[in-house]
Amino acid sequence: MPSLADSTGFTVNPQTLIYPSGNFPASPAQPDELGMLLTAADQFGMQVYVGSLQTYGVWSNGDEFDALHKYDPIVAREILARYGSHPSLNSGGGNWYFSHELWLNWVKFYGRTYYGVRELETYVRQMKALSAQARVIEAPVFKKTRSARMPGLSSKEAGTFLAVLVSRSRVDIVAPQDGAGAQAGAPAVSELADYYSGMRAALEASIASGNVQLWTTTETFAAAVTGTESADGWQPAPVARIHRQIASEAPYVSQMIQFMYGWDMSPEATYTPVEADTLRAQYSREGSGLTSLATGAVSYSISPSRSYPDIVPSKLTNGTGGGFRQSLAADWVGFAGNPTGAVTVTVDLGGSRTFTGVRALFAGSTMSGIYFPREVAVEYSGDGGASWSSLGGATTQSVGIDTPPLYAVGWVDATSSTPVVATQVRVTVNFYEWLFIGEIKVMDL
Repeated sequence: MPSLADSTGFTVNPQTLIYPSGNFPASPAQPDELGMLLTAADQFGMQVYVGSLQTYGVWSNGDEFDALHKYDPIVAREILARYGSHPSLNSGGGNWYFSHELWLNWVKFYGRTYYGVRELETYVRQMKALSAQARVIEAPVFKKTRSARMPGLSSKEAGTFLAVLVSRSRVDIVAPQDGAGAQAGAPAVSELADYYSGMRAALEASIASGNVQLWTTTETFAAAVTGTESADGWQPAPVARIHRQIASEAPYVSQMIQFMYGWDMSPEATYTPVEADTLRAQYSREGSGLTSLATGAVSYSISPSRSYPDIVPSKLTNGTGGGFRQSLAADWVGFAGNPTGAVTVTVDLGGSRTFTGVRALFAGSTMSGIYFPREVAVEYSGDGGASWSSLGGATTQSVGIDTPPLYAVGWVDATSSTPVVATQVRVTVNFYEWLFIGEIKVMDL
């Protein structure tokens, strides 16, 4: 970030770091998100690649480069000293991701003097100076179609200029972004096999490329109609398209990165949590097409707020929305507790259904007086509501997540170890002040 106190005109903003830095202290101290992530990754045998610093603006002059050259090693050295014992950080060697997007099209235009390649070369050299075992990954962009001065790339040219980038920078891993999500001049999904086979062949033929690994960055989102990020963020891609991408790229790469989980498939970190949750279920079950059984009538023990009413078909079973970038009135059913309250939501399943789990989506934003539930109880009935049984054995469960100051969403699950048969389910929620419910899903989880 710009700083008059820094001779380069830049310094490191401690609020942008994901660990409590001694070199760049924040007030209050930054939470140790990196330590938490590495600890979890150790448990699952994963490898974590930590992103390099990014500049405040465009690469317009040498000031940005000077700042990167100065501060990247300082931050990386501190990370190695603090977290180097983690196996997920290459056991002291360090795993690093050069977070700046380099375009193979500009490698073609500028040749070996392209400043982006030079910066990657500098970063690799600096990380290797900290540890000879360091591994560096770059995720370059390639476009088939030309744009203004930028030339297009054939599948053969993509391989040629990827080899140039690798041979000059000495990077360890390249994971080209397949462009299927962003589109905007990228090859069609049907052409990806030609591009990745061309890149694999070029790297194998280039002695200067050494032992570089070819991965892929598989884009699991769908571009907005305008070709840019919409107000609702990138939407999750259909799982059938993702399967075509994987089939096209897998024969030529050793690893696949999904870009990006937070928007596309994480039900807690997306603008479209309902669609993302469905995509995640399909993805994990290899495209099973799993859908919610909750499609019948919805009723409430107390009426929703007039400002946030339900509609027909119900917002809670329509399988869409739930993102806070969208309209609260359009996607959420709201209840006012003043200051506490409780509501029971009953969903008719339209007949006898077999399932093992119920998921309910809630919103939270303390700055707006919206809180996650205090407790949630899920029950089911097989006799039209004459009698009810608790799902999962417990009568109630705590949400177990803190309500954030800004907008966020959170799912609450109730599951049974064995399938149950029912015609209705009901979800009883105890809450503070405002409660917003976005979806209830009844599924064989």
